[in-house]
Amino acid sequence: MNRIYKYPVEYTSRQILTLPRGAKLISAINQRNEIVVYAVVDTDEVEQDCFEIVVQPTGLSFNDINAYQFLGSVALYEARYVFHIFYRPL
Repeated sequence: MNRIYKYPVEYTSRQILTLPRGAKLISAINQRNEIVVYAVVDTDEVEQDCFEIVVQPTGLSFNDINAYQFLGSVALYEARYVFHIFYRPL
C-alpha cells in the first residue's frame, strides 16, 4: 500500500536515507526547527533503495550539484538559516 511518510534529516552535509524500493521523495520542510523529507513509499515492499541526501547551506560551494536533484529549501529559526536539500539514488 502506498503511503506518504516523513523522515528526519540531520544538518550534516551528506547522509544516506534507506527507503522501501520504488520510494519517491516529494518534499522537504521545516517541522519544529528540524528538517524532514516526505516520500511516497510502498509499505508492503521489503526490498530497499538508498538515497544520498545533501543538506547545503546558502552561500557554500557545492561542486557536484549537477549529480543531484533538488528537493526543496528549508528555512529554520525564523529564517536565520536556509538549507537547500538535494538527493540522488545510490
